[in-house]
Amino acid sequence: MPALTVPVARRMLLNNRRRLIAALTGVSLAVVLASVEIGILSGFMSNSVIFIDRMPADLWVMARGTPNFDMCHAMPESNLARVKSVHGVEWAEKMLVAWSNWQTADGKIENTEVVGLPAGGPLGIPFPVEPAGADFSGIPGGALIDRDDQARLRIREVGDTAELTRRKITVTGFTVGMRSFTTNPYVLMRHDDALKSSLAPAGTTSYVLVKAAPGVSVAALREEVRRALPEVDVLTSAEFSKRTKSYWLFGTGLGSAFFLTALLGFVVGGAVVSQVLYALVQDQRAEFGVLKAMGAGRGTLFRIIAGQALLIAVTGVLIGQLLSLGLAELIRSTGSPMELSWGLSAAVVAAVLVTCLGAATVPLFKVLRLEPGMVFRS
Repeated sequence: MPALTVPVARRMLLNNRRRLIAALTGVSLAVVLASVEIGILSGFMSNSVIFIDRMPADLWVMARGTPNFDMCHAMPESNLARVKSVHGVEWAEKMLVAWSNWQTADGKIENTEVVGLPAGGPLGIPFPVEPAGADFSGIPGGALIDRDDQARLRIREVGDTAELTRRKITVTGFTVGMRSFTTNPYVLMRHDDALKSSLAPAGTTSYVLVKAAPGVSVAALREEVRRALPEVDVLTSAEFSKRTKSYWLFGTGLGSAFFLTALLGFVVGGAVVSQVLYALVQDQRAEFGVLKAMGAGRGTLFRIIAGQALLIAVTGVLIGQLLSLGLAELIRSTGSPMELSWGLSAAVVAAVLVTCLGAATVPLFKVLRLEPGMVFRS
């Protein structure tokens, strides 16, 4: 009898294709909703730490209480020299992140974030650039913007100009993949040009990035820098990345909104599966009665119901994942962030399996209460 449970479960499902299609639709939509919601959230989270992850620094020095990369506070530029004086520092570089107003030739104004980096040095431009070799150090007021922001900032080609907080700048090239979490375009410039073209106070910077010398422990260097500059926060790249993601996920309620929407998809999908399985049991009471009359025990009946739930889950997941992949490409084509990973797919599969098995408990109790003698009643 145990060997027959899967074929029996499959035949029972195929004998009522309408209900099967309804169940697969519910599961597939739950998979698509969860995958898309969490995929978009993952894309936003990656954008929120894109500079942190791409910079070759071990430590980030910042003003006390800085909540995330974009919402930073100004600190004295002199902190750079203080950090460089700490034993164990291989190099230290300043980095400015500040808000600015971009005005195009036709008068359109856009809020932007200026990112100022020192010309040359170990930091470099952490994104592919077009044309190859383009940077912002060749001319005063030179700037790089992302390809995806060209239309928004009214820039057609290299050499076009605009005003950045009432200061003329010239676009010297384009980056690829430099997208911000806030959706405000980033503008890459030299640190001194960025300071003049932003709302940041003169003589300040946002971060000091630090690289530990060979053989120096990052944890030990962090403590040394903290002792030298007790008024600031000193975080490893991993710690700063975690702080930034935590702020956007939990400090703003964004994560809760996305996860609740994804959870709603599973609840609806589970309710549909439970309803369909319950209706199937109602339609197939005679078949289950025969099985019980033939000696089928609780274990066999459980495997049949669970087998139906798993067949619905697996098929629904496959359909849902294929739909999610197509929808993800469509979302990316609009410029919105979207990340589908193997880890996300595995989590969705596990959640669907648990949901469908949980949905099978109600019809299972119905089957267990069936009387075998009902088969012989007219």
